[in-house]
Amino acid sequence: MSWDTYNFERKLLERCKAEQLSRVVIPIESGEVNIEGFIGIGSKVYYIIFEKADGDIRSFDEKWRNFDLAFFLRSLHHTAVGLNQLHSRNIAHQDIKPSNILIFNRSSSKISDLGCASSLGEISPRDEYIIPGDMTYAPPELIYKYRIFHDINDRYIADLYLFGSLIFYYFTKVPALRATILKGKIIQGNDFINDLPFWQAGFYSALNDLTQEVQKYAGNLTSSIVEIVKELCEPDPRQRNKYARFGDARRVFGLTQYISKLDYLAQRAEYKI
Repeated sequence: MSWDTYNFERKLLERCKAEQLSRVVIPIESGEVNIEGFIGIGSKVYYIIFEKADGDIRSFDEKWRNFDLAFFLRSLHHTAVGLNQLHSRNIAHQDIKPSNILIFNRSSSKISDLGCASSLGEISPRDEYIIPGDMTYAPPELIYKYRIFHDINDRYIADLYLFGSLIFYYFTKVPALRATILKGKIIQGNDFINDLPFWQAGFYSALNDLTQEVQKYAGNLTSSIVEIVKELCEPDPRQRNKYARFGDARRVFGLTQYISKLDYLAQRAEYKI
């Protein structure tokens, strides 16, 4: 990790700590260590120490033989809160994926790893990257370098897709991008808008598979869960989260309505338990 990358992430984390973001993993301590016998770049190691988690969402999934609907819905609710906390502070995470959702006390989920983040008004070492995070989870428009706003708003829109893909993964163990490619007849050209119908056809076919998987565990909650994924992972970023585009402009890239929906769904699942 370069000094610029380390320092940017450290400053963002300190901001999150100062503002007491409850659903973002914040540091206990940070600093650097001089390594004897080395000179130049290799002479220092930068570190950030965090509270010890029980594991990430993948390790919990592997431990259980039976799918725990209440746990996963509550985890998604907590993650939506964390992402909304970041967006409301003008921070785009850009790398929401299963390994970055950590579990504490076997019940509390928090977002970790701001190494790929961007922050309004600051220069991030990842700003020059078209796909700042893991390409496996990226929204399709980034593959084409397609932009709507040409500013941080495009990054917020990508975060919405990444969160929807996380829901997709929780139920199928496959991210939305991979599922869409597997189900679609996509031949990537140079024009995203021209290729968009193929991406949409693949995505809607993948949604059918998702519905069947969710139905196994969620029963009459299935349609509500799938609808959230449909809105957040819409391949056309101009339509993504369209139901939040009315009214207060500050809600355009927020997740307030999804926080409420997921809280309600989690409560329903917990009540059944």
